[in-house]
Amino acid sequence: MPQPTQAGYPVTGINNYFKTGTNRIENDRYDARVDWSWRDKLTLFGRFTKARQDLILAQFFDTIAETNRNDFNPRSSASVGVTYVFNPTLIVNALIGGGHWTEQQLSKALGTDPVATLGLPAALTGRFDVQALPAFFLSDGYTNIGNNQSNVTARGVYNGQINVSKEMATHSLKFGWSLEHSVLNFPTTTAGNFNFDRFFTSGPNPDARASNAGNVIASLLLGTGSGGGVPRNIAPAVTQAYWAWYAQDSWRVNQRLTVNYGLRYEWQRGRTERYNRLNYFDPAVTNPLGQRVGLNLKGGLVYVSEDDRFQWEPSHKDFAPRIGFAYKVTDKLVARAGYGVFYLMSVNVGIDGTEGYSITTPWVTSLDGGRTVQNFLRNPFPNGILEGAGNANGLATNVGLSLSPFTRKRPTPYMQQYSLDLQYQLGNSLVAELGYVGSQGRRLSFGSGISGASGSYGFELNQLPDAALAQGRALLDRYHARNGTVAILYNQFPAVAHNVQISA
Repeated sequence: MPQPTQAGYPVTGINNYFKTGTNRIENDRYDARVDWSWRDKLTLFGRFTKARQDLILAQFFDTIAETNRNDFNPRSSASVGVTYVFNPTLIVNALIGGGHWTEQQLSKALGTDPVATLGLPAALTGRFDVQALPAFFLSDGYTNIGNNQSNVTARGVYNGQINVSKEMATHSLKFGWSLEHSVLNFPTTTAGNFNFDRFFTSGPNPDARASNAGNVIASLLLGTGSGGGVPRNIAPAVTQAYWAWYAQDSWRVNQRLTVNYGLRYEWQRGRTERYNRLNYFDPAVTNPLGQRVGLNLKGGLVYVSEDDRFQWEPSHKDFAPRIGFAYKVTDKLVARAGYGVFYLMSVNVGIDGTEGYSITTPWVTSLDGGRTVQNFLRNPFPNGILEGAGNANGLATNVGLSLSPFTRKRPTPYMQQYSLDLQYQLGNSLVAELGYVGSQGRRLSFGSGISGASGSYGFELNQLPDAALAQGRALLDRYHARNGTVAILYNQFPAVAHNVQISA
């Protein structure tokens, strides 16, 4: 914790540290392109781009406990295209290309031994994913201490397409095919984090958590935290493929009416990982824990295999129709309308479903809700750092720990877009236009369990169904006496309530 640089506010002393610094951004970009044509029949082009962006953030603290990290973003892309004119009515175009981007976010404390620097137990030496200081997250407006991450995310996208155009008397036909192959290497390494709040030092009643009692810095000095943990993450290397075919026609019905219509078919294959280290949550599978407690428990993690490497099942019904028209109502009034379906990527952020291979050792600070300290900061993990068992535990993976379940049944999200426009010529150089544009999202992704910079998002997989809300405050009652038995209301994925009878 740095020493104060100014007096701060009277009485409270807050805002007693102030320092300015300079952020440095460096950008370099190089572009090259070559075009070549032959007898008006064949044209070729090639393009290459290489760029880099470095963000060197200011060093605010005078110690290695720095809150910032530096960003390095090298990237490159290349593409080649060829167009061949068979005759005045038939043209074929082919394109191939790809790009690569590596995003590096490196802690300023990278290379610092967290055990030797902070005096943590020697048994933790070499047990952190990265040699850097853990991050200390402090509540009540205090500045967090340390930056614990070293991220190197490599992304690549490679694509190809063939397009054919055919002109006829009253029709203009277009059809083609495209492929996009995405790769993502996402090794997120961190030295862990320790969280602190005021409540372990707020007395005299440990159960009365008043906002004006206790202090987070006092809790930090005593080593009495509120949570945290140390993750051990793998570096998954995943791929995801997208295929599409399309056909479209522009039909000039007469001098007043032109109709455009077409159909696109898309196929998004599920993700695969180089070493098959992915899983998904199956809500219907029988969980082995049920045998131990005498309940028919459902749900568990299922791992991909050599026979079925895909993390989710692709849809085979992703047809995307498009239709539109332009109609000349009068010599001065034109009406246009259109409608289309556009599919989105099923999953386009993050990598989830690596439980078992990636595992987090939680800092268990209390077993009674913050009344009694369980593990102090001086020895936060008395049983050591957990090691991932891979898929060896099967449906019992992460028992007693948290899950970020990934659902295998994933309908492809899509957007419906539509428009209607009227144009009226008021004069030789003046046109008035009135239009309506709308869009609707359908089957949008939810419940993915993916965690981002702002936390997890999506619906909870075990949330109550709407029908259960009619029970009102009865939902807060854990046990209900009924005919000499005890009925326990519990939730079974996907959010279906069940009454289980247990002999009293």
